[in-house]
Amino acid sequence: MNLIVFDIDGTLTDTSAVDEELYFAALREAWKVEPEQCAWGAFENVTDSGVAEEIFARGALEWPREEALRRLHQRFIYLMKKEHAANPARFNEVRGAGAAVEGLRRRPNWTVSLATGCWRDSARFKLWASRISLGGIPMACAEDSIRRVEIVKDSIRRAKELADGQEFDRVVMFGDGDWDVRAARELGLPLVGVGSGARAEKLRALGVSHVLEDYSLPAKTEEALKEAQVPAAV
Repeated sequence: MNLIVFDIDGTLTDTSAVDEELYFAALREAWKVEPEQCAWGAFENVTDSGVAEEIFARGALEWPREEALRRLHQRFIYLMKKEHAANPARFNEVRGAGAAVEGLRRRPNWTVSLATGCWRDSARFKLWASRISLGGIPMACAEDSIRRVEIVKDSIRRAKELADGQEFDRVVMFGDGDWDVRAARELGLPLVGVGSGARAEKLRALGVSHVLEDYSLPAKTEEALKEAQVPAAV
């Protein structure tokens, strides 16, 4: 049995831009975070929980931790639903993603799990808004850890439990971000990059052996799945 661990934003759903925009808008509105602090590259752990915890640790908020996180989470989901109602075209799948995942799920020797740095509610909403149905697939999210490596490990653990504890012969990650590359390298897992243009070039520069623009060419996806390697150190 083999396992594919998919990221969500930028990998299955074409929502990286709207997700970043609305998450940092929620931080500005709910926590009065300064605009210059609103960039993923400014944080050690690029997950919804990791960014929130780092900002909270700076000690500038007036509410207790749980209340502050509740305010931020509620504002983020509100903004996401509002944006989807106004601009549903910003919530699309990466071309062919839903069909590709369904095809992989039907194969007898492969199974699928999800590992995302997003909070669970936002991940589920983006999948729904992008019309990707992944019911029954194990998912690890930002509620499970602030660290992406731990999220991936938890996703693998949950997939293993559903496979009655069976060990996986091969585990392949699919992701689009620098953080996915770092997690794959740290865990010693092959990674298939997903992206086009400058994003694809950056993934290759980071040592990713196979990069897909999307899932519209099944033969390319199959080739990447079989041949992907652990990202080389650069």
